[in-house]
Amino acid sequence: MDIAIIGIGTWGLCVLERIVAWSKAAKSAARPMTVYVIEPADPGVGIHTTDQPEYLLLNTVCGQVSMFPGREFQHGAPGIGGPGLFEWLRSQQQYRWNPGRGIGQHRRELSPHDFVPRRWCGEYLRWVYLRLVESAADDVCIRHVSSRAVDIVASSCGREEVILETGGSLFAHHIFLTTGHTENLPSEEELPEQELLSSGILLDPYPVGKYVESIPPGKVVGVSGMGLVAIDVITSLTTGRGGEYAVDSRTSHRRYVPSGREPKLIVFSRSGAPCASRPATSEDLSGTYQPPSAPPPRSGSW
Repeated sequence: MDIAIIGIGTWGLCVLERIVAWSKAAKSAARPMTVYVIEPADPGVGIHTTDQPEYLLLNTVCGQVSMFPGREFQHGAPGIGGPGLFEWLRSQQQYRWNPGRGIGQHRRELSPHDFVPRRWCGEYLRWVYLRLVESAADDVCIRHVSSRAVDIVASSCGREEVILETGGSLFAHHIFLTTGHTENLPSEEELPEQELLSSGILLDPYPVGKYVESIPPGKVVGVSGMGLVAIDVITSLTTGRGGEYAVDSRTSHRRYVPSGREPKLIVFSRSGAPCASRPATSEDLSGTYQPPSAPPPRSGSW
């Protein structure tokens, strides 16, 4: 049996983990299997690239991140087991955290409640991929194909043909498409905007490195949208420009200390409402909420 996984970030790793687990659980019922991992970049890393700056953080605390499923999610195929992100980072020793910026000299031990740099997560995901490859059964061959898949074509041999960007193709009985976050390509109606993009007036938010140093200080930058991507842009043009957060010793409140190199940011959205913050607890409250019998009176609007 031949299986192809197209794209292997976090979702692709989830698929690979289940394939490895089921192949080990099947034992005598197993048959030789080749798993093609089609990924032009480091397998496992996905959008958590290891070359991005440390001020770009995960939006989930590290104690809640793991690529190894718990017993309730294994469904008859016990996983190989392994540490979550927090446990792995603590075991590596070199990962220490500065609660102000994530960089600098004064670092402390990690806690499971820290929002750690995304590139640290990328290093963990790359390790998970290698762990899965090493843990596969003897009759399971995992092959990394360093290319993009550009098309899938039905064939007459009962398998699907995956066309590769680098030339050639491969055949698989089953294909998992786990490409995750992909670049948005403009439609014909949006092509004039794409011309603006090439001139540097309209910018994509990723990768952040292409504009952090190129936008002159004091320039006006509009940020359309007030969600998590906007947070990345704002962080890149403030903390990424040398700004820091100072902690008031009396109140423990943080205040931003600008570097003087920041542009002027104008953030807007259709609703005008900023994104909601994460709750302080991870407790599942989905079954405890009681809606009011009548909607509350409207006292105003955004």
